[in-house]
Amino acid sequence: EEPMVSSASICSFKDLQVKAVLMDEVMKDPECPNEDVVFDMDVKSLRDTRQFLSHVTFQDSFQFIHDNPHPRLWRLLAESALEKLEYDMAEKAFVCYHDYQGIQFIKRVKRLDTAEKQRVEVESYFKKFDDAERHYILEEYEELEKLSNSLPENHPLLESLADQFVTVGMCKPAITAYLKCHKIKAALDCCVELNQWDEATTLSAQYGMKGVDNLLDKYARTLLDTNRILSTIQLYRKAKYYIEAAQLLDKIARISQDKGFSPYKIKKMFVLCGILVEEYHNYIKEKQVTRTESGKKDEVHSTLQGLLEEDSNVSSHTSLVDTAWRGAEAYHLYMLAQRQLYNGYTEDSMKTTLLLQSY
Repeated sequence: EEPMVSSASICSFKDLQVKAVLMDEVMKDPECPNEDVVFDMDVKSLRDTRQFLSHVTFQDSFQFIHDNPHPRLWRLLAESALEKLEYDMAEKAFVCYHDYQGIQFIKRVKRLDTAEKQRVEVESYFKKFDDAERHYILEEYEELEKLSNSLPENHPLLESLADQFVTVGMCKPAITAYLKCHKIKAALDCCVELNQWDEATTLSAQYGMKGVDNLLDKYARTLLDTNRILSTIQLYRKAKYYIEAAQLLDKIARISQDKGFSPYKIKKMFVLCGILVEEYHNYIKEKQVTRTESGKKDEVHSTLQGLLEEDSNVSSHTSLVDTAWRGAEAYHLYMLAQRQLYNGYTEDSMKTTLLLQSY
């Protein structure tokens, strides 16, 4: 093995690793030494095995270690296979390592009935307790969701399960459970509490409940009062209030314009504003398609109703809806004219500038 140049002092050599300490660094501040002054260096066989495990199959790695045996290498193979949930290979490596506890652990894990439970046990083995706890909770609530879906309507457990889903932020399972026990108001409150305004507006329209719009407006005003305009835009978009979101974004773009912001950034704002208006149009169309498919109205009547609904919704924002892409077009042409001018295409730049006069 090639020698390694280092000013560190050797503390120990164990399991194909040299533990060393930088004494010069320690003596600079002996009362509070940095933990980085103590480090481990792998010998060549351990480095090569790590390389093998990351680039070839476990079977090839097994053969390599079999040809260059060492207890530390067998342990490395066993732990690597265990992390990948390759239990047969991990068990073979534990046998070669003569680790009876590891063999028993593999047998116990293989008896568990789900992959998630197996993953939790493996993470606990590696002392990754936070990951293990997260997977355990996920597994537990997935089982609770299955239980909730299997229960009949008005079962006494449904409301309790829904409450538990709310505490961990599982909005959709909570809504389903509340609706199955006919707790419509609780389902709506759940949406508001978890900031799922799209679900809230859908429930409100489906069950003819009032007050959601007022709650949304109140929350939006609170955000605006604290100058959280982008958060308000996200809120409106999530609730499918696309016109309101576009109106706010258009306002930000025009303020940025007055403050001399980058034309590229302002163009992106206007583009997003246009996208929001397009999303609004698509949303109205989808609503009408749903109504038509449900058989409530004939297709012609449904289409006319959709157009009337769209007109009534945007009557106060007609200018914005009709010119949604105009700002983006203007800044695109402005930037194009500049680019043409600086690249020497004077005539093309002049033509583009003349187009800009209409904006």
